[in-house]
Amino acid sequence: MGRLNLLDVDHQIKELAKKINAPEYLLPGLTTTLEGAYLDSYLGDIYYIIKERDQVVFKKVAYDLEGLSEIYLDELLYSVFDHVTFSMASKFESSNRIKEEDSRRLSFSKQEELLGTLRIEWRDKKQKEHDRIIDYAPFDDLQNIRMDLFRELKNSGMSQVDAVKASEEKYPRPKRI
Repeated sequence: MGRLNLLDVDHQIKELAKKINAPEYLLPGLTTTLEGAYLDSYLGDIYYIIKERDQVVFKKVAYDLEGLSEIYLDELLYSVFDHVTFSMASKFESSNRIKEEDSRRLSFSKQEELLGTLRIEWRDKKQKEHDRIIDYAPFDDLQNIRMDLFRELKNSGMSQVDAVKASEEKYPRPKRI
């Protein structure tokens, strides 16, 4: 691989995006913006930057170093598609929501599927990240049912504290491992 080139990286992103039918609006642009994602270059290094309210909230760099450019570029591309597939998976989940299931089950699965279509290594990496999240915050398939009961109890005149207690007694929260 030769020197990193902003237009080549943009082309790679667009080619990968076609494989998963990623909407154009989710892809980083080539111009600096006050809001959203874009690519930039400085002294041969390629930057993937996300801004909110003109503040950088995420930055990944693909350094143009002899022999290491491909590794850095792969990490940058993973970051781009981690964000893109998260948005796509979230939209998919909201359109296919299963009330008796933690919404993360469907969105995690969809994101892993999309990343796996691009690169198996990316799917595996995201699967490990999701596993760490689930270890810390286990799936809670009863959360929607518990919330419905809470609202029903609260609307019937029960105090908020008692409604929470009653709904959590009937539909307990999962325990952390």
